[in-house]
Parts: sequence; structure tokens; C-alpha cells
Amino acid sequence: MRMVFSGFVLAAAAAIAGPAAAATVLVHASPARDCYLATLRPPALLDGDDGIAVCTLALATADEVDRTKILVNRSDIYLRLQDWRAAVADADAAIARDPGEPVAHLNRGAGLLGLKRYGEAIAALTTAGSLAGAPLYLVYYNLAQAHEGLGDLKGVYLDYKKVVEIEPRFTLASEALARFTVIRAAP
Repeated sequence: MRMVFSGFVLAAAAAIAGPAAAATVLVHASPARDCYLATLRPPALLDGDDGIAVCTLALATADEVDRTKILVNRSDIYLRLQDWRAAVADADAAIARDPGEPVAHLNRGAGLLGLKRYGEAIAALTTAGSLAGAPLYLVYYNLAQAHEGLGDLKGVYLDYKKVVEIEPRFTLASEALARFTVIRAAP
């Protein structure tokens, strides 16, 4: 196994049913890595200006391959700061670089939700869900919110139900489902 973060080298040996196998992990503190780490901060500790500044610096110094990821990460920070327009702008820029990046479409959909542009959010989230590697439970969770914004209660229920099916530990969806009472129509 080889993970590249760059910088210094940390080597470890692991026993795998017989001879020892070596694993090398390269770790480095880069602006791109710092941008990613800023997205992991708990909301109460997220200093928006600092996180945005770190990601903006990373964009200025990154190679072409990393720029899409950095834009997606900065979009995450904007979402957490509820700066919906900036989140959508960064997601759009990431999509322009790599239309197959599912999290960029997910972030675009989430930003559009914040702007109450529910139809556009559904289109972005549907695209996200169709791409390999998309976190489907988050796609469906956001779809449920968009359907709720449009007043489509059946869609809301089905989306939350799908979230619980995909990721039962995601309690926000199961809590949202508890609001519903299903009444079967008589035949």
C-alpha cells in the first residue's frame, strides 16, 4: 500500500500471513493538504476566513490535477459558512475542470438548496448520484430536502427512506423519517 501526501517518509512493516511486507506512507504539509484539513474542522472551530485563505493559497500554488479537489474543498467550507453563492461558484469551477467529479455536483446541489433553487438542486444532485464514487446517502439526503422545498412529500419520504437503507447510522435521515406517518389506502 502506498499513500502519497509528500514531504517526509514514514515507513512501516506489516506482517501478512508469512513474510513481512513494507508499507510506505509519504506525508507532507502542503497548501492543498491544509485546504483539505480545513474542511475537517468542527463547525464551531471553522474560521471561515482562515480556511478560505488556505484554500485560495492552495489554488495559487497547486498543479492542474489538484485544483479540482481544492475547489471542491473550498466549496465545502463555503457550504459550512452558508455562503451559498460562493459554494456554487467553486463547485461550478470544479465541474468545468472535471465534469465527472461527483462531490462537485453534490456541493453544487447543496448550494442551490441554500439558495432555494430546488429544481436546479435536484438536477445537480441527480447528476452527482449518477457518477461513480458519489456519497449516495448524502445525495439522497439533499434530494429529500429539495423535494421538501417543492412540497413533494412522497419524494421526501422515499429519499429519506433510501438514505436509511444506504447508511443506517446516518441519524439525521432516520430522525426526519420519524416525522412521517404512512397510511395505506384501502384497496
